[in-house]
Amino acid sequence: EISDVIESVEIITINGEHRLIGRNDLLFYYRQSSFQKMQDLAAIVAVTFHLTPSSTSKTKAEEYLS
Repeated sequence: EISDVIESVEIITINGEHRLIGRNDLLFYYRQSSFQKMQDLAAIVAVTFHLTPSSTSKTKAEEYLS
């Protein structure tokens, strides 16, 4: 799930303020998130993910490179 790999989200408010929101401040539900309830949200500018490669993805990458 996306909520398991998000580290932080950078947003811009309707007043032009940049805000960085950490994972602990975000709530995710089935087809819903904290962003839908933010009345001052203008745009999501960036998202930082924490990803770890799986053994299958490493194997596939090696196959593509050979």
